[in-house]
Amino acid sequence: MGDLTKSCVLMVCFLIVLISMELGVEGQGQGGGYKKEKRPVDWAATTNYDVLTPLASGRERAFCKARGKCTSKTLTCPAQCPERKPKKNKKNKGCYIDCSSKCEVTCKFRRPNCNGYGSLCYDPRFVGGDGVMFYFHGAKGGNFAIVSDENLQINAHFIGTRPQGRTRDFTWVQALSVMFDTHTLVIGAKRVPLWRDDVDALTVSWDGESIQIPTDGEAEWRTDSSLTKRQVVLERTDDYNSVRVTVTGLVQMDIRVKPIGKEENRVHNYQIPEGDSFAHLETQFKFLDLSDSVEGILGKTYRPGYVSPVKIGVPMPMMGGEDKYQTTSLYSTLCETQPIKSPPGYAASTHYDVLTPLGSGRERALCQARGKCNKKTLTCPEECPTRKPKNNKKKKGCYVDCSSKCEVTCKFRRPNCNGYGSLCYDPRFVGGDGVMFYFHGAKDGNFAIVSDENLHINAHFIGTRPQGRTRDFTWVQALSVMFDTHTLVIGAKRVSQWNDGVDALTVSWDGESIQIPTNGEAEWRADSSLSKRQVVLERTDDYNSVRVTVAGLVQMDIKVKPIGKEENKIHNYQIPKGDSFAHLETQFKFLDLSDSVEGVLGKTYRPGYVSPVKIGVPMPMMGGEDKYKTTSLYSPLFRRPNCNGYGSLCYDPRFVGGDGVMFYFHGAKGGNFAIVSDENLQINAHFIGTRPQGRTRDFTWVQALSVMFDTHTLVIGAKRVAQWNDNIDALTVSWDGESIQIPTEGEAEWRADSSLTKRQVVLERTDDYNSVRVTVAGLVQMDIKVKPIGKKENIVHNYQIPNGDSFAHLETQFKFFNLSDSVEGVLGQTYRPGYVSPVKVGVPMPMMGGEDKYQTTSLYSPLCKFCRFQRPSMFEEVAKF
Repeated sequence: MGDLTKSCVLMVCFLIVLISMELGVEGQGQGGGYKKEKRPVDWAATTNYDVLTPLASGRERAFCKARGKCTSKTLTCPAQCPERKPKKNKKNKGCYIDCSSKCEVTCKFRRPNCNGYGSLCYDPRFVGGDGVMFYFHGAKGGNFAIVSDENLQINAHFIGTRPQGRTRDFTWVQALSVMFDTHTLVIGAKRVPLWRDDVDALTVSWDGESIQIPTDGEAEWRTDSSLTKRQVVLERTDDYNSVRVTVTGLVQMDIRVKPIGKEENRVHNYQIPEGDSFAHLETQFKFLDLSDSVEGILGKTYRPGYVSPVKIGVPMPMMGGEDKYQTTSLYSTLCETQPIKSPPGYAASTHYDVLTPLGSGRERALCQARGKCNKKTLTCPEECPTRKPKNNKKKKGCYVDCSSKCEVTCKFRRPNCNGYGSLCYDPRFVGGDGVMFYFHGAKDGNFAIVSDENLHINAHFIGTRPQGRTRDFTWVQALSVMFDTHTLVIGAKRVSQWNDGVDALTVSWDGESIQIPTNGEAEWRADSSLSKRQVVLERTDDYNSVRVTVAGLVQMDIKVKPIGKEENKIHNYQIPKGDSFAHLETQFKFLDLSDSVEGVLGKTYRPGYVSPVKIGVPMPMMGGEDKYKTTSLYSPLFRRPNCNGYGSLCYDPRFVGGDGVMFYFHGAKGGNFAIVSDENLQINAHFIGTRPQGRTRDFTWVQALSVMFDTHTLVIGAKRVAQWNDNIDALTVSWDGESIQIPTEGEAEWRADSSLTKRQVVLERTDDYNSVRVTVAGLVQMDIKVKPIGKKENIVHNYQIPNGDSFAHLETQFKFFNLSDSVEGVLGQTYRPGYVSPVKVGVPMPMMGGEDKYQTTSLYSPLCKFCRFQRPSMFEEVAKF
């Protein structure tokens, strides 16, 4: 028995040493562990490998570093394709190394497959993301949006001929422009009088500068996006006229330059003019991160549920849309469909360089934004010669707009208290719907003005309550703007005696007080450490007036104002002596709100929002104090699960899927089920329940969730509580089997990093008790609340909850950041592109089956019939042992 124990101990020690060695190798290769906050921009499991020395036979090898079953494995190219980049691409296949879950090497031609998905060849013939072939002829000399999405636009320039008697042009794609972040990459075919296979007709430019792709060595050209550090690679896939273009996280394009041959010209009667071979591009696209609302001739065919309008079965099925997708130039993002949405740190309107002013003092700007205003010089008019006049109250400023408007206008740079998005006086708002309303909140209270996915703005209220009044007089004394990992606070100091010539403005950035300069540009700047989003605070008057801009999110014009003696007297505010009640007047301009934005002001920007206030009365009142109250100025604690929102799991388990369809999944009491199972994430749920006599199924609720990723397991659960008390914590949390406590003071959060990927894990309290936000960076965010079954609820539904148990359970809303297209799980499957729910819509309780498909052996097990999650290999061995 002693020998057996000793052997077990030795085996465990040996496995631990092996794990340490593996992590050590990872660390050496990646500077102490590869960081993965959210990988799509600059990382893909398929190509996450180091190239090793080839075998003596010349067969190349790679050491895989991607997570999963392929980690630390060496893959060797087969004899049929010994090299990754064969020079003779037309004749030899390349070795394609895939370090993802496939963990394989395959032989592939690295050239466009004109019959494959995402191809654009010939007299433009497309094969869409739906696999349907169609033609789109456009017009010779025209430019058309092939793909237009939030972070990517690809335009094509068409060349062509129109023989006498024809009603349309013969056309081909001569050039493609790829626009992303602040960059433009153009790949084109030169005009060649006489075609030769051994002369390069390929032309490439990067941000307007011609570039040459090397012909020897790796035969590639590389650069990084200046904004997102997204990697761009152009590699030759043949000696001449063939290239693979990769913009990491966005698109891969195999491109070949081809001429129109004499025989082809004769057969089709193209009537190509003498002295031009009509060199054009044949291309195959592989898209890596398209949104569900992608547009463009080819782009729209990648939408979930897209149904092609073309006539199937005819020799040349035609796709219309010339008017819809035509752009003003090859470099323009403007067409009738939704244009490219620039990244967070970029705003076209202010993307310009300031030039030397004219002799008269009129300022000038050279526009750098994409579109029709690119490289144009805009000059301020005489009425407002400077962008930042010192005396803001008396002079308008020159507003330079380099967006599609391409104009300069004269504007006062101060809040318009009657304009959209204003918050002034005894708080009076004008909403995004143009409706005026009052929201009084409470003195010394903090309320969520705007709460959205990537922006939260709170307001701190000050006030008085004269004797005999039933509510406070209130004003906004400070605003906190929370985004990324930062908090910006703008407030009004407490001033006993108001003086227009003394600054009562106070500003802090991440808890540190900052001073906005009063001379020169009179501005303070910073970049978000996470998104490189630019933050600018600029004085718009000598004192007490500022414009705050968080690029891509919000612009705020703010002025500090006191309560004057006359105003105090007329309204009977009864302001105490020794306090001028300095407060803020603000006007917001929002740049990127979602359709589900919340907050006192935020909700008024929702599409289709109908204001509940009574129109026409002197003071239309908006309620919601209990709904939007936060625990402090710095707290986004208003955050809680929305049980009617996408990704919610609440009640007797009722889900709302990623497709927006509501359904019930009852599982079984005491059972464990895979809610989400994907390549790098698994979330299981433990169900508790009752089965009253005579029922054929259980009543069930989710008592605990386990979140498995990398080598870690995080469990959030509800304690068994005999008598429920809102002021006692029933929340329980463990990290890799160790119980943890989330602090209740300060930041009220607990943090850890994944030992494998350095992925950050944050648990932050969103209320004093029983409420938490869980964030696993780059994977998932979960808003969780512990709830009991109340006595009345028990009686109404006849749950027959046993005495001495409140059946505390979780209400949860998930937000996923990086699910694959083949994600599984009760909830996970609903996030697949093109997913069609099998539930019967319209009935009171649409039921989702799948208990046998998704049942796991325990809360901590990633094993079920359809589960996809895999631990890193070494971890699995220890787990088995």
